[in-house]
Amino acid sequence: SPQTSYCLKKSTFQSLPKVKILQLSLISAGVCSAIFSIICMIGNYGDWNKLRGYAIIGAVFGLLAAPEFDSKVFLYPVLWRTFWGGVCGLLIAVSLGSSAEAICIATFCGTILGLTAKLWLKFINPP
Repeated sequence: SPQTSYCLKKSTFQSLPKVKILQLSLISAGVCSAIFSIICMIGNYGDWNKLRGYAIIGAVFGLLAAPEFDSKVFLYPVLWRTFWGGVCGLLIAVSLGSSAEAICIATFCGTILGLTAKLWLKFINPP
């Protein structure tokens, strides 16, 4: 019956939240990374540095957006988004070969973007 399947899903959901977080995160990161990479390949075929940058940006945007898909799974979605925003800034700066100061500034800016992601993510329309 529908009642039984709902109870089974709920108990499974409660016993495996880490698996659900991992699933949501990987799917979200993979899809966004693929979309950004395809966009890069259409306009800049053969520029592998740009492709790597687009893939990183797409993956981290996916990780930033993961709590928006199922917020009940994430215990601390603000901390999650803040951490991955900082990682995004760090990875982009390092992949561009930036100086130490630029890496620190990019990490700080990414952290701020991650902290405020709840405010601006709603304005991004998926394709």
